[in-house]
Amino acid sequence: MSNTYTLNILQMTVAPTHDGLSNVVVNAVWQYCASDGVFLAKGPISLSEFAYTPGSPFTPYSQLTQEQVADWVLSSWTPSQTSLYQKQLADNIAAQKLAQYATVPLPWKQQG
Repeated sequence: MSNTYTLNILQMTVAPTHDGLSNVVVNAVWQYCASDGVFLAKGPISLSEFAYTPGSPFTPYSQLTQEQVADWVLSSWTPSQTSLYQKQLADNIAAQKLAQYATVPLPWKQQG
């Protein structure tokens, strides 16, 4: 089964006023996760900073969605960063799968 990768926004910090706008997001705390439908891997909690350029499109804070802010974070990554993060999470899931099994002594070998 293939992994599904999700970037979860945990918290945002705003500038109360900036260039005549209210509650302009200046950073977001996030966590990148992966799941194969059974196992879940969570990356470290991280922070991305944003700079609003006057005149750029602006979405009021109350109208922001998880997906929109996650796209801001994801679009700041290089392809090699994305590959690295996904490999780390995939390796974590693979390790969890291996940990499901243990080699134990045969029952008849324990009696003597």
